[in-house]
Amino acid sequence: MEIQTWIALCATCISASALYFSMRSFRESNRPIITAEIKTHSGGNTAIAYNLHVYNIGSRPASQIRLHAKDRQIRRLVSSNPPKKKHEEIFRCFSKNGLIPLLHPGCEVKNAFGATSIEPEQNTLNYHSTLPIKISYRDLNNRRYTSQILLIVKDSDSFAGTSWD
Repeated sequence: MEIQTWIALCATCISASALYFSMRSFRESNRPIITAEIKTHSGGNTAIAYNLHVYNIGSRPASQIRLHAKDRQIRRLVSSNPPKKKHEEIFRCFSKNGLIPLLHPGCEVKNAFGATSIEPEQNTLNYHSTLPIKISYRDLNNRRYTSQILLIVKDSDSFAGTSWD
């Protein structure tokens, strides 16, 4: 084979590689990215109420968003004696009933997610408990994505537990 043929063959391989990586980069940067966190709804000197927030921080809409967690791990998050209704509300966030059909880029949805209190009988959640979750979702072209996130029950108004009021 002549040198010109080798050069043409190498140029073709380089072009094909560049096309592949360009398409891959485009798909990675132009997709939905779903995250979640437990955030303080309101807090005072005796109790903190929480919401579970789900965000689309990507550049495309996400559909069929579901949060998944193991029941035994949710039970560790929930206090030992919450009211039955509150217990069911927390579990519902991780069930089929918690399906989020569509979430546009830059948008969020939230759901009430319990409370902590200095009075143990009023606790719905255990303060500083963690919950590993999996988030599954699709884009509008039906490509599937999953994310793994660790949720933590704490006052989100301060990352280390203190703030000026």
